[in-house]
Amino acid sequence: MDISIIIPFYQRKADLLRLLQSVQKSLLLCNSGIQAEIIILIDSPENTIHELEMLLSEIPDLHSLCTVQVFYNEKNLGVAQTRNKGLALAKGEYIHLIDQDDEVHPDFYNKVSAVLQNHDWVLVNGLFQFDLVQKSQKIYYLKPALTLHNFVTDDFLRSPGQVVFARKLKLGKAFISVPNSAGADDRFFWIQQFALNPNMRVAYLSDPLYIAHIHNENFSADSMQLYQCCLSIWEEWDYAELPIPEKWIYENVSALKYILGKDKSLTSFWFYIKYKYKLNRMIRFVVKRVLLS
Repeated sequence: MDISIIIPFYQRKADLLRLLQSVQKSLLLCNSGIQAEIIILIDSPENTIHELEMLLSEIPDLHSLCTVQVFYNEKNLGVAQTRNKGLALAKGEYIHLIDQDDEVHPDFYNKVSAVLQNHDWVLVNGLFQFDLVQKSQKIYYLKPALTLHNFVTDDFLRSPGQVVFARKLKLGKAFISVPNSAGADDRFFWIQQFALNPNMRVAYLSDPLYIAHIHNENFSADSMQLYQCCLSIWEEWDYAELPIPEKWIYENVSALKYILGKDKSLTSFWFYIKYKYKLNRMIRFVVKRVLLS
């Protein structure tokens, strides 16, 4: 198996159908003819495997293109533990974790598979699609710095679906689940990955090959809640075994505490300025104001 595509599913079947149709089209157009498996993990008591199989019947050619497996959590585990379950089930040489309400560009797997021949970890640019107004903007206008320092001090990677990585990479505790951490667990997944694999070969594709749909039910829709989730993980998670300089963690924690009103010192204000006014974030903010005005 070349690639395992892992999809946690909670609700919004129409979104899942849109995602699967986009994956099908992208796999079909992939010149390398990669062997893929799709792992769908149901994490909602309101849905059954039978209902998902009915949905899959609306994409009749998908089963002939790749292996599709559906698993059901006996109780709601949350997205972090559901992703971990998918990682344990995956058999592909490469892993693509993707949220149910997003989608991939038709060229996604073709361009990513070409780069993976010489790399272990590939990040793609993408689009924020604002569903309410039917407008979109790029996720990055400048190339992000793919370094451990940037992962610790910033939260620039917007969605797990932007990345395809080698299954052989060390994952640490994978997706971390602590109280009040929903929405921030994926950021700390990348922090662990970069800390534990300092020699991995990374690449960035500037083409917008991924579509992140923005709607009111996104975990990241409430920015203040997301900041609190990040702070909760820093405070609850034992990261001592990772080779991360304490000053980097202090820098990010200070910025988060300033934003949340928990520390208004000049030091925290300085780290807040460094965090908040990254060029990509500033450009994106201006473009978003123009789009949504």
